[in-house]
Amino acid sequence: MTSEPTPTNASSLLKAGTLFCVASAVAYTAYNVCLRWVSSQCDPTWINCVQSSVSVAVFGAYLLWQAARRRPALPPWIEVAALLTIGLMTQAGNILFIWSMSVVGVAVTATIQTGVMLAASAVLGLIVLGERVSWTQVAAIGLITFSVVSFGMGAQSAGETSADPLSSSVVLWGLAAAMLAGLAFAVLTVGVRKTVTGHTSPEAVVFLINLMGVVAMGPWCVHRLGLDTLRATDPRDLGVMLAAGGLNLIAFLLVTKSLQTISVVRFNVLNNGLTTALTAAIGIAIFAEAWNTPVLLGILLSLAGIVVISLAAPETPATSVDLVPTVEAETCERKSS
Repeated sequence: MTSEPTPTNASSLLKAGTLFCVASAVAYTAYNVCLRWVSSQCDPTWINCVQSSVSVAVFGAYLLWQAARRRPALPPWIEVAALLTIGLMTQAGNILFIWSMSVVGVAVTATIQTGVMLAASAVLGLIVLGERVSWTQVAAIGLITFSVVSFGMGAQSAGETSADPLSSSVVLWGLAAAMLAGLAFAVLTVGVRKTVTGHTSPEAVVFLINLMGVVAMGPWCVHRLGLDTLRATDPRDLGVMLAAGGLNLIAFLLVTKSLQTISVVRFNVLNNGLTTALTAAIGIAIFAEAWNTPVLLGILLSLAGIVVISLAAPETPATSVDLVPTVEAETCERKSS
């Protein structure tokens, strides 16, 4: 018979889960920093292809090992087909996310992407899954909407006064790309919950999602850029891309450990809020991204919306499927991938 955890053990588990959650936020922040580092120097499709290859290699090897031990490695083929389709959309979102960084910076891009992802997940959850949307979530969506408007005003002004001024249309496209990336990761979240059964391992889901970043985007890179261009990638840039993939993988493992001992709500508030705040601060402080009052207001409104919409979610225990969307957003989020 299993004994109930004592208050001391419960407190220790809560502290450990919180520590893993904070560590995953740091890993996701470092992942965003790596992508930002190479976003202005390399093609976003190539960046996404290389960083996705890390998860494909590691989880592919794990699934082969599972198959060799006569254990189920992949879900039913209908789920495989659904996940590959969702994966293609997710990889398109990743590419938009990386390109947006090169236009409006990681501070604005990461904040908009996370806010739109959570808001769109609530709306799609209502439409596709029939999940209830509370008035608190509606208020959070309103905060995020106002933050995007504020970002639009601030980013255009900052772009015009920066050392390398961008046209208003390019800035708006950059903001739109960040929003579309958030929508793609929301589709990932809802799509996985809709199509994947509880018997499908998170490793299989992440493998199939990232596989599309290699098998679909890899040939496209070769066709569009040419092998000579890809081989000429600076080794340092290539190392940063691989590091991004490794950090995404580490963040995934930390997420799985964290969700074993803390609730999904607590995790979302800590992870999404901390990742967004750290990424925004690093974008402004280290990458010297242009900022002004509307940009800072947009960051604060998005952070408020992220916390409110996370707190409005039901207090439910984590399942194997719950572990996946957090990685890609995205990721991979995560994110990401």
